[in-house]
Amino acid sequence: MMSRKPSTIGASLRRKATARNRTAAETPARRLLSGKNWLLVTLVGAIISVAIPSVFPRTIDSVRDLWSDDPITIETADVSATISGVPIVATPGSMPKTGDILAIADLAYQAGGQPAGFSGQRLTFRNHRSSKVLVTGIKPVIENRAKPLDGTLVKYANQGGDSKTTVVDLDLDAPQPQPTGQTESGERTDEPFFAGRNIVLDPGETHLMHFRTVTKRCDCTWRLQVTYRYHDQDRTVTVPATDHPPFRMTAYAVRYRTVYHVDPTGIQEPDPKTYCADAAICRATVTSCGKVRTASGTAVVRVEKGTTPCKEALRITDRYYNDDSITRQGSGGFAEVDGWSCGSTTAAEAETTGHLGSCTRGPSKVSMDAT
Repeated sequence: MMSRKPSTIGASLRRKATARNRTAAETPARRLLSGKNWLLVTLVGAIISVAIPSVFPRTIDSVRDLWSDDPITIETADVSATISGVPIVATPGSMPKTGDILAIADLAYQAGGQPAGFSGQRLTFRNHRSSKVLVTGIKPVIENRAKPLDGTLVKYANQGGDSKTTVVDLDLDAPQPQPTGQTESGERTDEPFFAGRNIVLDPGETHLMHFRTVTKRCDCTWRLQVTYRYHDQDRTVTVPATDHPPFRMTAYAVRYRTVYHVDPTGIQEPDPKTYCADAAICRATVTSCGKVRTASGTAVVRVEKGTTPCKEALRITDRYYNDDSITRQGSGGFAEVDGWSCGSTTAAEAETTGHLGSCTRGPSKVSMDAT
C-alpha cells in the first residue's frame, strides 16, 4: 500500500482543521438565524432597545457621580442694565467727576457702586447628566441689611427695559422673600413661581432664568438656595457659592451727596438738596398727620410740600374722600375742595407705589398714601 507524501498529508490535515474551526465559529450563528429563530432574535433586540434607555442613563450617571458631585452647575451674571434698559448705580461716597457719558457708569462701579432701586441677575442652569434634573425651588437668604448707599447716584434717562427678560420678580423686603413669576399665558402674578411647577432640565440641556430684584429699605447682600431633584433625591446648592461674593444691591437713599443724570445731551447735576430718586421713599420720611377713611380702607395723610397745618390737611382730604357734595370727574376722581385741586392715582400705580393721590394749592402739596 502506497503512503501519501508528507506534504500532501499536511495540507489535508490543515484543510480539515480549518473546516472544523469554521464550523465551530459559524454553526451557532447560522443555527440561530435559521428557520424561525430570526424572529426570536428580532424580539430580544426590541426588548433590549426599550429597556436600555431606562437603565443605561443611570449607569452612566453612577460612573460620573464617582468623579463629580455636581449633576448641574449654575452660572450667575449681573444683568441689571438689561433688565432695566439703563444702569442706575449708587456709590458709598464721592466718585471722580467726568464728562464722558460712556465712562461714567464704569467709574461708578469702580468707586464701589452697586445697582440702585432694582437689579437683575441671570442664572444659567446646565445639566451634566444623562437623566432629567428638576429644579424644584429657589429661596433667597439675606446675609446683610445695611443703610442704603447715599454717596453718588448715577442715573440714566429712562429708556425702558426689556420686559421679556424678566422671568421672575424678587422683593427682598418681603417677610419671606421668594420668587414670584408668570402664569402660563405670560401674565405677571404675585403667586410663588415654584408653586405647582418645576424647571425641567433634560439631559445636556441649558436653561436661563432672569430675576428682577427690588428693595426700598437696605443695601442688601444675599445668596440663593437652589433645590433640585436628581434620581429621586433632593439636593441643595448655594448660588453664588460661599467662596464667591454674594449678590448685592442698594435701595434708593432719601438724599445723596452728588447726583448725575445722564441723557443724550450730556451729564446733568441736579441739586442733591431737593432731588428725590424715589417719591415713595421720600414721602415715607415725612411725618404723618394721621389717617382718613376712604372707600376701600384708609389713607395716610402727609404734608409733602409747604407749611399747611396737619389739621387742615386732614380736613381737606377727608372732604375729598367722604363728602358726597364734592363732584369728582374722570377716572382720576379730579375735584376742587375749598381751593385745593385733588386727584387719585390709577389702581395700578396705587398697587405698585402705595401712592393713592394728592391735593395741591399753589406750592403746597398734601399726599395720600397707603402706608
